[in-house]
Amino acid sequence: MSAIDVLDPTSSARRAAFQTSAICLDAHEAALLGAFSAEVIQAAASCINMLSCFNAFSTSQNLRLPVSIATFAPVVPRSFLMVQLSGLARLLSPPTLASLKGFTDCLDQGRSEFDDLLQLTQTQTRVEKSDADRAIDLLNTASCFAKLALIDLASIHNRLQSPSDVAQMQYLAARLDEVMAGQCPLFVDGRFLPIRTKFNIREHRVALNAVASVIDPPGVDHVLVDNISQGGLGFKANVCFEPGWHMTVELIDAARVVSGRVAWIAGRRVGLAFFHRLVAGDPLLKVSAESR
Repeated sequence: MSAIDVLDPTSSARRAAFQTSAICLDAHEAALLGAFSAEVIQAAASCINMLSCFNAFSTSQNLRLPVSIATFAPVVPRSFLMVQLSGLARLLSPPTLASLKGFTDCLDQGRSEFDDLLQLTQTQTRVEKSDADRAIDLLNTASCFAKLALIDLASIHNRLQSPSDVAQMQYLAARLDEVMAGQCPLFVDGRFLPIRTKFNIREHRVALNAVASVIDPPGVDHVLVDNISQGGLGFKANVCFEPGWHMTVELIDAARVVSGRVAWIAGRRVGLAFFHRLVAGDPLLKVSAESR
């Protein structure tokens, strides 16, 4: 499958059905999604770092590579095959699912070509551009696959209410577009700056001190909610929770019922990501603010 076939615009219509359906993951699928997301991000970052270097240092006469490029060699993923054989496959669009083997092969071959190129730079002061052409072609193809996977993953994480993951993936997809177009986005004022891969995005949260009645799971009566946002709420509890658990709670003062999944745990504090985000100006946020 060629990169052109993978990025055929007609695939967007087929992908649309996979961007709105509800998501319910068990603990194994949630862990696998985390591993798969991390490896796609790692692969995308490697492609961006290396192609930005190649684009900046490649000329019609020779290729000069910075020493730091050795740290950005692609790593062959371990999770891609497991994803294809798991329930997560249902969440990926057909073009992305079909491209996973090609993605793996490109990263594998690209690593081999890149290692050969690095050995060549140790014995020669000048490396001809033709020596790097195959590695560059493989990286460009891998970049196409990475962008497809990032688009699907951004959709999945958006439905899981993970705004920082979505922002990270959208940012990397935009940088992939630049390096595939021959640009050098990582060179600023003559310095090479590795791609940014960590994002900390915090939604505006309304602080409160309200008791919520737990409808589900059974066995938990009440929790103390200390903040709420469009994407979720934070609470304190005296019982143990597990990431991925689904919860339904009633905010008693506001007379509203909300549902979501446990996104994080820090001691007694728990973060609940809503299955359906609150719209801006939702009365629940206003009522919560007035109840403090």
